[in-house]
Parts: sequence; structure tokens; C-alpha cells
Amino acid sequence: KDEFTLDKMYFLEDLKKEDLKKLEVRTRYRAELVKCELELTGKETAKVKLKDQIKALTAGQSAVFYLNNQCIGGGIVI
Repeated sequence: KDEFTLDKMYFLEDLKKEDLKKLEVRTRYRAELVKCELELTGKETAKVKLKDQIKALTAGQSAVFYLNNQCIGGGIVI
């Protein structure tokens, strides 16, 4: 998949609009970080557009976001 939708998102700090285009995401323990852009679609929902595909992404998995190699939050794939 090269994009997916998230629910129950939570961020440890407020993000600047320009930061939404500089994120990296991980969906499995020890998986490579994948560059992505986040488009907020609601208070706790978003669309994630990936620079590279993530194979076998499944609803219910967690997606954890990083900015400058620091964990900043995450959500549940729907």
C-alpha cells in the first residue's frame, strides 16, 4: 500500500503544518522507517501518503510517527 487511513491518533506535541510533510512512519517492530505525509481529516483521523509502499498493512495495526528520529505519536490503521 502507498496510503492508508488512521483513527485514534495521538500526538505528544502540536505539530506545525510544514512538519506534516516531513514525517516517517513505522508499522511493525524493527521495520524500516518510511517517509510519509500526513493529511489530517478530523480530530483523531488522518490519511497517510507513503513515499514507498508498505506490504501487508492490515487494519488494526499501529502506526507510529517520527520527526527527526524522535517518536511524536501514532494511531490505529483502519
